[in-house]
Amino acid sequence: MPQNFETLYEELLQFLYRTPWGLVQATRKGDIQMLNPVAAKLLMPLAFNGRLDNIFDLLRSGRPELQALVEASTQPYCVVCEDLPLPGMYQQVVGAAPSSVSISIFAQNQDLLMLVLRESYLVERVGNPSQAAELHALQNLQQLGVIKTRQALVHWSNPTAQRMLGYSGKQLLGAPFTDLFANGVGEMLLEACMPTLMAGASYSNRLTLLPRSGGTVTLDLTATSTAQPEILWTLMEVVA
Repeated sequence: MPQNFETLYEELLQFLYRTPWGLVQATRKGDIQMLNPVAAKLLMPLAFNGRLDNIFDLLRSGRPELQALVEASTQPYCVVCEDLPLPGMYQQVVGAAPSSVSISIFAQNQDLLMLVLRESYLVERVGNPSQAAELHALQNLQQLGVIKTRQALVHWSNPTAQRMLGYSGKQLLGAPFTDLFANGVGEMLLEACMPTLMAGASYSNRLTLLPRSGGTVTLDLTATSTAQPEILWTLMEVVA
């Protein structure tokens, strides 16, 4: 275990806390256990009594079928729904900015759900001021590299990932993610991780990457699918 594990763990928690997506952990009955500030921001306008107790109650007016979808998903690890629009529920949440909100639900185990709320304008508009503010925490992670890919192409990366790989952000943007791997294992990696991601779980592996500066670097890599075809990759350098 790396000596700086506690620091990395705290940085990962900070990332989850300040990620631009709303994250909610709830029981299969909908009782909310944890949520980050983005989720609180999106859900609070729907809480007419000011309480964020049950996710199904909060979303019932727009998506009354969510609880039934969860009850019908009997597998302990599965995708319940993905990028399901919440029509007409957020006209007042983002002011005059044209936006829509979608929800994805993943079963973590037999008891818990992970829900992801996404505002489309945060994801689709490059350079949006709100997006820049929300991504500030990712930019400042000092020891954890973060890369977001869309259809296997690099869509965004933080400075730490750029340093690890020896590329600038501009050079990484649009590059095939598989080209970053040594020994031609990129395609094999994507093929291996997709079943796990589709089941709503995270995929982890220790791999050797090929930095632009030459040589190799060994990284502990974790992949999480927030919404197809996007994958969020975190990179932690392995110190010999």
